[in-house]
Formats: sequence, structure tokens, C-alpha cells
Amino acid sequence: MAVDGGTVVDMADVFEEFVAVVAAGMASEHDALLVTEATGRPLPALGPHEIDDELLNGIWRNAGRLHALRVAHRRLDASRIVVAGASQGGGIAQAVAGLRRDVRAALIDVPFLTHFRRATEITDAYPYQELAAFCANNRDRIEQVFDTLGYFDGVNFAARATAPALYSVALMDDVCPPSTVFAAYNHYAGPKQLQIWPYNRHEGGATFQPPIQLRWLRDLLA
Repeated sequence: MAVDGGTVVDMADVFEEFVAVVAAGMASEHDALLVTEATGRPLPALGPHEIDDELLNGIWRNAGRLHALRVAHRRLDASRIVVAGASQGGGIAQAVAGLRRDVRAALIDVPFLTHFRRATEITDAYPYQELAAFCANNRDRIEQVFDTLGYFDGVNFAARATAPALYSVALMDDVCPPSTVFAAYNHYAGPKQLQIWPYNRHEGGATFQPPIQLRWLRDLLA
């Protein structure tokens, strides 16, 4: 967790070691704004057919717990907390926005973990290929797999979210296909905007995206 000038504190001793979530933030006495950038490991090939054993369950649960710690932090203005991430981090930020009503805004870039079934049907790129390979080898479990993953699908979290969100999508992205991002964006229940990068792959807007996000946040939090 990073507060007060960008000091980073390792959260591994707080949460289960398999969760890789980093909070990066900026805070001052007069303008406490915490931006959480979540990152994580690729989709594990663990056989997602038991909800209680699913790694994603731990990721979502711990991301929510981490956010609750930020809200309670005495040096932060809890009314100005923003969640942000790209790829798997985008998927986690999207989930936290759907799970918590005290998120002020969400910056969700090329989100992974969104519309699993659609992704496995239209791309053979990793990490969704891990899930497709599991289904190929477990033909009798396909419906069970996607029923289970529905509990963790970013589209369903988006439908619960109410905080303003700025999404980005790359139309040549074969890692997180654009139609999966559009699905989440179309279901997002709060105010939203979408930045489209027509000629980019999974890097999305790269260094061009943060200035757009900062201007959007400036207007939102003014």
C-alpha cells in the first residue's frame, strides 16, 4: 500500500501470499487522493470447477479487504478514493468498483477476467487459452466451468458498479478481445466514458492513457 508521497509498503504479510495486489497512491494533508493500481498473476490453470477453491475468489475478496483498509486509513480522504488498473489489474479494479459503494471513481484499462466464455470462443491467445485448453480436456465440465466463472466475471461486477468510470479498449487486442470490454462497458451501471485505441493491441493507450485519465479525474474531483 502506498501513501504519502509514494512510499510502498508490501501487503504480502497482510493477505494470502498468492494474491499479488499493489496499491499506489498519493496523499497530502489537504488533498488526499489514493489511486489503487491492482496487478495480478495470469489466470491459473487450476480447474475452475469448485467455487470455494477458486483462486479468483481469493483475489476479489482480498481486493475488497484491501480497499476497506484504505477507506479506514486516517491519512486518506475516503471520499476521493479511485481504483485503477490495466489488464488483470483492470479486471480487479472493475470488481472492486462493483463490490464497494465507497469508490469515488474507477479507471479500467483493457480489462482481463471479463466475459470469459466470449473470450475463449474468439481468441487463442494466452492467458484465456489456458481456460480453453482446460475445457478441451474436460468436455463434460464446460457448463460447470462457466457457471462457476460467472461468479467472478467482470461483466457481472460492472452491472453492480455505480462510481463514475473511465474505460479504455484496444480494437486489435487479442489478449483481452475488444468485444469483452464492450460487454462490460455496456453493462456498467454508473456514469461512464470509453477511450478507444483503434490500432493498438493489449498495450492499449500505453503512455497516452494516463494524461487522459488525469484530466478526467481533475474534472471529476474538482
